[in-house]
Amino acid sequence: MLIAVAMENSKISSHFAHATRFDIYDFIDEAFKVVSHIELDRGDLVGFFDQLKAHNIGLVIAGDMGVNTYEHLIGRDIKAVYGVGGDPIGIIEQFLDGLIEEGDNATDGGCAMIRIDE
Repeated sequence: MLIAVAMENSKISSHFAHATRFDIYDFIDEAFKVVSHIELDRGDLVGFFDQLKAHNIGLVIAGDMGVNTYEHLIGRDIKAVYGVGGDPIGIIEQFLDGLIEEGDNATDGGCAMIRIDE
């Protein structure tokens, strides 16, 4: 499974839509490594979700995301983990170990709903 992590200034982005790029991780030689990047096109978010699906992304990790973004991802069979921060590889490993669940992991509330028209 390829994993896309929303990045901003070399850290997990505080919000999906604030990401400057998405680092794509794969499990290679018994470790997670960045294998490519995808730039976020804020002018075509629906197309961006389709691009993630076309790249066989199975999981997206971000600091936060709106309900509509989450719905677009799960509607494309892409899991999403948000409400997290820190080391991307650590977050990936915690998710795979069952220590972090799919969906909102924030302890102090999440993002306001922002609708994205299809």
